[in-house]
Amino acid sequence: MNILFIIGVIIFAIVLFVLLKITKKIVKFLFSVIFIVLLISLVFGFFVFKDFRDFQNNFFDSKNTFLVQSNGTIIQGFSATGFAQDRELLNQDQIESLQQSYQNKDYKSMIDDVYKLFVIDTEVLAGDIEEFDVDVIFDQVDNVEVYPESPMFLAIRYVPWLVNFKSGIVNSPEEQ
Repeated sequence: MNILFIIGVIIFAIVLFVLLKITKKIVKFLFSVIFIVLLISLVFGFFVFKDFRDFQNNFFDSKNTFLVQSNGTIIQGFSATGFAQDRELLNQDQIESLQQSYQNKDYKSMIDDVYKLFVIDTEVLAGDIEEFDVDVIFDQVDNVEVYPESPMFLAIRYVPWLVNFKSGIVNSPEEQ
């Protein structure tokens, strides 16, 4: 009986030792994965925040172009500073030039002298372009392309609940 008890204790000790070794490796691996994911999230978050601050500081003081497209064809457009109601409608020559660049995916030539270029699908446009509420583009980000696409807009596109523009995160300098 003593020998069986000793053999049982030895087997139990060996099994416990092996389980502890395996568990220790699994826990180490999990902590490593969590650390790497956290580090990547912090780095990406830093760039999103930096881009957000840049957007807040420049969007309201810079010229932005808003184009409306339907099935890959630009049909209307306007330029404005921030969310201003003071809009400069694009003429047909400007639209044709932008259409050529848009078809060739030459976005750099399209953002020549503007801070941001927004290409909006007609689904977002409820009525006349002159009455278009620019705020809507942040509600329907799936139907809007932004050039140059920056970390903030990537975050909004893939994780839209991170940024809620309606709650006043993006305010003009006068509103802050």
